[in-house]
Formats: sequence, structure tokens, C-alpha cells
Amino acid sequence: MSFVSLEFIIFLSIALALNYLLKGNARKVLLIFLSFYFYSTFTKYSFFIFIFTFLIYTYALILGFVKNSTFKRVILYGQLISVLSLFIYFKYLGFLSDILTNLTGKTFIQGNPAFAFIGISYVMFQSFGYLFDVYYERIKAEKNILNFTLLIIYFPKLISGPIEKSKIFLMQCNFRDKSINTVLFSRGFKFFVYGFFIKSVIADRLSFPVSRLFSTPLSFDSIITSITVIFYSFQLYTDFMAYSLMALGISLMLGIEIINNFNLPYFAESVSDFWKRWHISLSKWLRDYIFLPLNYAILRPKSILFKIFRRPEKFSYIVTTIITMTICGFWHGANWTFIIWGIIHAFYMIFGFITKKLRKSISISLGLYKSNISKVGKIIITFSIITFAFIFFRADSINAAFKIIHNIFSFSYYSSTEFWFYNPTEFYSCIFFLIIFIIFEIVLYINNKNLTEYLNAYVIFALILTIIVFGKFGENDFLYFKF
Repeated sequence: MSFVSLEFIIFLSIALALNYLLKGNARKVLLIFLSFYFYSTFTKYSFFIFIFTFLIYTYALILGFVKNSTFKRVILYGQLISVLSLFIYFKYLGFLSDILTNLTGKTFIQGNPAFAFIGISYVMFQSFGYLFDVYYERIKAEKNILNFTLLIIYFPKLISGPIEKSKIFLMQCNFRDKSINTVLFSRGFKFFVYGFFIKSVIADRLSFPVSRLFSTPLSFDSIITSITVIFYSFQLYTDFMAYSLMALGISLMLGIEIINNFNLPYFAESVSDFWKRWHISLSKWLRDYIFLPLNYAILRPKSILFKIFRRPEKFSYIVTTIITMTICGFWHGANWTFIIWGIIHAFYMIFGFITKKLRKSISISLGLYKSNISKVGKIIITFSIITFAFIFFRADSINAAFKIIHNIFSFSYYSSTEFWFYNPTEFYSCIFFLIIFIIFEIVLYINNKNLTEYLNAYVIFALILTIIVFGKFGENDFLYFKF
């Protein structure tokens, strides 16, 4: 059930009406039932999410009960291995089987399991974060199974996140009264409408030319290929941001505040800055549970690596960045293209880290340090290299990615036999709305204001009219649903 469909609008209307008729445990049961129904529209094996939820719930209670630190660590590692095994089984079985087949020449298991665990990537990271927090005693193991079930299967964030901080989410699961928080509801409605507009009017309109290019990469000249790669960069951004805004809006209307996953990422001045603005919940998860623990392990005075290297902090940054971003790439999908995409980002960040002082001194000597020219230059360069890396993120294979890169730098020009949009009208309307969106993003960036400050009643009415006239409804799932 897509957020951008009449079916979901009806579902949400019923959910909101019932939500404010109940309080306490009754409201939790309602939200769990609604979440289960929502999840069941994606898979007939929806019961599995409850089995997994109960497994993590039990694991955390065991961790909270054990006091011996050594025994507790052994239990945690055992739990993580068992959960990771499920993750690999459901998402990477086919991929690993193909690797073994190529290495040995023997045929192993074909493809992935017959029943898919939809949203497994987000559920796993949410569960890992929760178990780590219980282990390090940042939170106590949640004993209320209704609260914990909501943490895992709450439908606005179930399929594509965000990955919530367990403590913050669980604190909001009391529901002591039935009253509507009008401030939260108003903000939520604005986010939902704006997200709906971005998805149905912009992101889904960019889908067709992008699919055309990546399915037949040699059909277009250098100019069209370059433009379409930029289109994909905006399609991915608008599509995922639309989902995140709609998820945030739905949750606020239901009375629970979740994280906003985006903060103008295409105005980032470096790749490190980009990851502070893009998919923020994933970035924070990777930082808190992989990068910082690895960094701490290497930089401990007792660490062998700390004693070997003269500048262990530089070595630590390089190693932990490569590991973290490789995991980030692998998490996105069972394909070498995602791993390469992650490694490219690691290279970008390591290069930026190593050359930071040099670039600063050059900028100062040219009189450009902290100037607007320098800032604009950094934004353009960062957007360009991020967009380049997205070629691997979107391509079906490494070979297809290199074909597109070759096409870009071949500087060829010829008239395409087919227009790469449905028709010229689609092209012009897409460009028009994309330009409007970019201008709005620039205004937000320059004025440094919150999105909802600009979404007054007149703007919301105009957006709803635009959605009715120009929107594409339920044609394409959100891109991050497949991750």
C-alpha cells in the first residue's frame, strides 16, 4: 500500500479517527494492528515480523538480567550473530551463493528465500541499536511488550525508516489522553502534503527518463546521459525525502515525533557534511554503532595499532571510514555496485580528511577562505561527485555503470531516435516543477528557516490543487522500499 494512493488516504483517515478515540494500551494495540495490516499489504508472510519482534524482546530482557560483564558480552555476541544470520539469509543468500559459485564452479542455492522479509534492513538496524543500548545500559530493557512491538513495527517507519533512537521513541508510547495535539497535527499535515507533492509531481515524473537511460545506457548521447544522471540524483533525493516527510507527517498526526531524515543535503560543502544532512538516522546509526566504537578500539592506549602507528588517529580515521562506508554500501543491497558506491564515498571522505589543511591554506592564500564564492564552489563540487557516485548506486551492474560513465565522457552528440520522456509536455512540466523545488530549497538554505514556516494555508491549498491536477498516483513505489 503506497503512501501515494487513494487506498492509503482512506486507511490513514480511519487510523487518525480511531487513534484519538483511545488512550493508553488500547491505543497501542490499535497502532500495532494498523501497522500489521499495513505490513501485510506488502507480503503474505507478515506474521514473521511478530516472531522476530518477540525474539529481540526476549534477547533484550536476557541482556538486562545478566550482570556478569564477560557473560553478558558473550550473550550479546551470540544474539548479534543469530540476528545477523537472519539478515544474511533473507537479503544476501542469493548474492553469497553466486560468489561461491563463481569461486568454486559449483552451483549452490539459487536466489533468495521464497518469502521476503520486507523492510529487513531497517528492522535489523533498529534491533541492533536497541540491543547495543541495553548492553551498554543506555536504556533498560523494555518490559512492556506493546511498547517494544511499536518500536519495531510502527507503520510510518517500518518499511524505510527512519531508524529511531530507542529511548526517545519509547518515551512517547504512553498515550495517557485522547486529546489531539493541534500543534503536532498541523505540522504533520503540512509535512504530509508537501511530501505527497514532491513524490507524485516531481519524483515519479523523473522515473521514466531515468529508467530509460539505465536500462539502455548506450541509447543516448553524452549530453542526454549527463542530464539524466543529474535527474536520477534529484529523483532519489525527492523520492526518499518525500517518503521521510510523509512518514514524519503521519507520525506527528498520530502523536509521535520521529526524526526528519533530510536537511538540505545538496547544499553540503563536503561529503562528510553531506552525510550529516542525508539519511540522517542512518548516518547517526553508523556513527554511533560502527564508526565510534571501532575508532575507540583502535585509539585505546593498550591497542597494538595505537602503539605501532606514529599518528594512530589518522590511521584510525582511514580504517574506520572504509569499514563503515563499505558496510553502508552493503546494507543497501546485495550487489557489488552498492559496495563500490560505499567505497567511493569512503575515498571522498578520506581524501577530504587528508587534504583539509592543504585546501584551507590554498583558500586563505587566494583570499577565498569562507567567502561566498568558495562556498558555492564547494557545494557544486560536492553535488557533482555525489551524483557521479550515484551512477553505481542506480546501475544494475558494474559493467552498466561504466557504460554510462564512458557515455558521459565520450562527448558524443546525436539525435535520439526516441524522446526520453513520454512526450514534450511531460518534459516541460517536469523541468518546471523541479526548478520550483530547487528555488524553494535555495530559499530555505539562504534564510535558514524551518520548512513549515513557509507552508501556510495558501501554499498547502495550492499544493493540493497541483497534486490533483498533475500528480501521478500509486504508479511507483518509493525507491527505498527495496532496501
